[in-house]
Amino acid sequence: MSTTVILKNALIDMYGKCGAMLDVQDVFNRMEIRDSLTWTSLIMGYAQHGETERVHNLFDKMIEAGMRPDQVTFLTVLTVCSHVGLVNEGYKYFESMVKDFGVAPSPELRNCMVDLLCRAGQLHEAVLLLKRSFAQPSFVTWVMVLDACHKRGNLELARSAFECALNLDDNHSSAYSAMSNILLNTQTWDDVASVDVMGAVIQACEDL
Repeated sequence: MSTTVILKNALIDMYGKCGAMLDVQDVFNRMEIRDSLTWTSLIMGYAQHGETERVHNLFDKMIEAGMRPDQVTFLTVLTVCSHVGLVNEGYKYFESMVKDFGVAPSPELRNCMVDLLCRAGQLHEAVLLLKRSFAQPSFVTWVMVLDACHKRGNLELARSAFECALNLDDNHSSAYSAMSNILLNTQTWDDVASVDVMGAVIQACEDL
């Protein structure tokens, strides 16, 4: 990669973070040589400013230009899909990532897809995706599912996610807090008391 390309990629990234999209596009248009990072930086710039349709169009143009998207590219487009609830499009990118480009689904990519499904209320699909994963979901991932169960009032799935979270880390108050809120919302009073006691003990230990 030439020094010129590296510098111009850095300019695109900087202008994008500053919201100077006219400057971003100007630098991009003037580049005679572009690499995958050039395209990814351009896509990230528009993604940061909520230009969903342009992000999808640029991704397609990136492929047409013969560039291979990487984990950062896919994380960017999946995050956009998550924020606007484009479940079908998100699935398309997630499946294409592995099948067409051989990009391994990192924990960040998997969590992004789970977040997309949870935001759309497709909690069972999110859990199914986690159970199909080769890598074990993290504690943070299960707490994310718990929070989604809280918003959707899904007690049955919340119990399962709570158990999975505790199997990974039973000394963190966030899981107890999330589960307690779900039980309160569903008026499951007996369980609330036991979860609150455990959560209070864990919180006290964390504060020491």
